[in-house]
Amino acid sequence: MNYELQSQETKDISAALAKAQGSIENALKDSKNPHFKSTFASLASVINATNAELSKNGLAVVQSMAPCEFGVMVITTLYHSSGQWFRSYIPLLLSKNDMQGMGSAITYARRYALSAIVGITQEDDDGNSVSNGSKYKKDEEPQDDPIPGSLLGDKCPSCGGKLMNDKYNIGAKYCMSCKTKFPAVRP
Repeated sequence: MNYELQSQETKDISAALAKAQGSIENALKDSKNPHFKSTFASLASVINATNAELSKNGLAVVQSMAPCEFGVMVITTLYHSSGQWFRSYIPLLLSKNDMQGMGSAITYARRYALSAIVGITQEDDDGNSVSNGSKYKKDEEPQDDPIPGSLLGDKCPSCGGKLMNDKYNIGAKYCMSCKTKFPAVRP
């Protein structure tokens, strides 16, 4: 698959996005994560924060899925009325290998991809503890991980073992327990 990130010309879309960003406010934290006792901006909150200003400036977002070497990925494309576009790709890394895990992974990836491509922020209360390596309190048993893409932290999505950075392959990780290798994502 060809992982193009933008159209050949980007002058019009860049100007329209800059104008929209001047009016877009950050997404409201409207959802609770009971596992971390935190709040976060839901996908609906991110969409509600961005759609009106994007539309006023001739911009639209399309999010779809496609197969990739990791299984499935979410493709987010920001289109401008001129035909110019920006695109991002996020592979889905499931914490639970079932439809609920897939649905959670899709929603999570869509929320972060939309926020990133439009350039808004959201308080990442549900992700901070994973990336800081302090997901669980001492002596607390892990619950089913509500955060897809556990590779952002240090837990293997297959077995829960410790993930290590592969010093010979930047961006790649491997599990100390089940010896599963997770390759780096390359555009």
